[in-house]
Amino acid sequence: MSEHVVSCPDHWSSGSIFDLYDSMISEVQIKIPEVLHRLAEVLCQYLNAERATIFLIDNATHELQSAAFIGNVSREIRIPITNNSLAGFCALSGRAFVVPDAYGDLSPIDLRLQFDKTWDEINRFRTRDVMCAPVCFKKQVIGVAEVMNSREHPFSEENLPQLQSIARLVGYVLYHARLLDDLATLKRLEQEKATFMRIMVHELKAPVTAAK
Repeated sequence: MSEHVVSCPDHWSSGSIFDLYDSMISEVQIKIPEVLHRLAEVLCQYLNAERATIFLIDNATHELQSAAFIGNVSREIRIPITNNSLAGFCALSGRAFVVPDAYGDLSPIDLRLQFDKTWDEINRFRTRDVMCAPVCFKKQVIGVAEVMNSREHPFSEENLPQLQSIARLVGYVLYHARLLDDLATLKRLEQEKATFMRIMVHELKAPVTAAK
C-alpha cells in the first residue's frame, strides 16, 4: 500500500468533511481498501488516538470484520455482533457512545454492555478509553468506526460528534462505491445488450441475403 500523508484541519467543519470526501471518491472504484485505511488514519490523527478500526458487517457470519485498522494488531479482527463487545454492541444498538474506562463500570452506558478483553490479551495491549459510532448506509448500520486510547485526555462526549462525522464519511464513501459498482454493472448490461442486438440483426439479415 502506498504511503499517503493525510492532512487534518485544526477545526473540522462540514466543508472539511466534504473536501476530504471529494479527494477520495475519485479513487474509490479501484482502491476501496486504501481509502478506508486513509480514513482510519484520519480517525487516529484527528482524534489523537493510539488505535482506530473501521469494521464492516459480514452478513453471512453476523460478525464485524475489520476493513481497516491503525495500530499494532496481529491479524484481521472478527467480532460477533452481540452485547459482549463494544463494537458489537454499537452495531447491534446503532448507538454512538464514549467509554471513559473500558475495564470499569459500563452500566451507565447500558446494563447489557460488556468489554471483551480477548484482543488486548492477544496483542498485549491495554485499552483505556474508547469511542464507537455506527457506519450507516440508507439508515441501516453496515459497520462501526472505533477509536481507542486518546493520547491526551480521555475521550469525552465532546469528541463524539467528531467521530460521528468521520463515520458518516465512511458511509458516504461506501455508498459512492456501490453506485459506481451499479453503474459498471449497468454499463456491462448495456454492452451485452448491444452485442446481442448486433448478433440478432446479423442473423435476421442472413436469410434475406441467402435468398437473394
